[in-house]
Amino acid sequence: MAWRTGELKYNKSNQAYMVIGNFSLKSNTGIDNYVRVKFTTTGHEQIVKEDLEDLGQFEDESLFLQDEHKEVESFKIATLDTIITAIAPNNKEYDVHSGELEDFSIDHKLDFNAVQSVVSGQQKTHRRWQFVKKS
Repeated sequence: MAWRTGELKYNKSNQAYMVIGNFSLKSNTGIDNYVRVKFTTTGHEQIVKEDLEDLGQFEDESLFLQDEHKEVESFKIATLDTIITAIAPNNKEYDVHSGELEDFSIDHKLDFNAVQSVVSGQQKTHRRWQFVKKS
């Protein structure tokens, strides 16, 4: 049992943590033991099954959430930085940030999904409008 609290430990990924509490839950298969751990680097607290904690086979979940958030943020930034040239049927050109493309579609009475299909190359035009990504 790893219920000694306050002792600095390391998991298989070499992440330092301390056990700060423990509890048991009764289930259909018996009693399951859990520990609450706090990672020293991030300060994140999470609950881990006791047997996984004994083996060190768990990781700081907050690191995965941060990586996922960074990916989403960088995708949003990249998306907003993309300029799309919208070419009207009368050949008038508009430069539109991709993050503003939905509003542009509404303003010009265009179907946003169809506009996205043109931008991605799945179709050539929508209501005689063309859309080209600028590099």
